[in-house]
Amino acid sequence: MINFVEFDYRINNLMLIIESFENTRVKLRKQIEASDWYSNEMYVTELELLLGMIFISLQNYINGTIMDWFPRLKDQHLKYNIGKKEEKNRIELIIALANYYKHKDSSGNLYPNTMKALEYYNLSTDKDADIVNSPILKGFELLSENWKIDNLVDIVKLWRKELWCFDEAKIMKEAINEQA
Repeated sequence: MINFVEFDYRINNLMLIIESFENTRVKLRKQIEASDWYSNEMYVTELELLLGMIFISLQNYINGTIMDWFPRLKDQHLKYNIGKKEEKNRIELIIALANYYKHKDSSGNLYPNTMKALEYYNLSTDKDADIVNSPILKGFELLSENWKIDNLVDIVKLWRKELWCFDEAKIMKEAINEQA
């Protein structure tokens, strides 16, 4: 019998979103080859938009997974880093990139945790960074082999599995308590 908490009902929607963005990226790439006016710079600018939206989708998947398993948890960030606590990990980078993208056009500073994660990976925290130094593009490069978006999905799926293994007893106890 499949445990209702362990079953990953969120992954199919995430995969549909990723597939849609990947199809768009391929179409944009073809547009460069077929057009005189569509430049590499335009492609990279639009690619940043696509990747920013992907990071936001991944953040939603991560936070939704945490809330599925720990509905009363107030500090979701405590579940981003499983195991090693002394360093930033790929999930924290995904969250930071999503937050950067959501707030890069806002006035004011980025959140301190976003700044710390970007700085840890030597990514620009300048909201006016040139597209070549975009933390979204550079962060994707750090997270993905050969610019494959599927690598990002693999990262969150592995994190989810580690979260489940790391906290299974606690998850089951909380689920039983909520049913009582």
